Parts: sequence; C-alpha cells; structure tokens
Amino acid sequence: MARCKTSTNEDVAKWLSEHGNFQAEPFVAGRFVLFSAKSSVGGGPYLVEEAYPLAA
Repeated sequence: MARCKTSTNEDVAKWLSEHGNFQAEPFVAGRFVLFSAKSSVGGGPYLVEEAYPLAA
C-alpha cells in the first residue's frame, strides 16, 4: 500500500501499466506490522500499532 497524495487515478494506472510486472525473490516474513502515520510535514512519524507474529 502507498499514499499517493498528489497523484490522480490516471497517474497511478499509467505507472502500474508500466511497472506492474515487478517480481521480487521469495522471502519469509516473520511478522506482519500495522502502522499508523501522524500528521506532519513530509510524512510520518510512523507508529507501530500492532505486530502479529506469523507461523513458520
């Protein structure tokens, strides 16, 4: 997920059509973290609201 503060839906659609084939190497995640962002100039600070361990 991402914040696209100044992008239009068309901008996002164009970017996805040009970069939508992104592939990363597989990896194992040990946890899932839910963040929140507090209002400030330049984004953040980001606070960990909850962390969920994932089974191996």
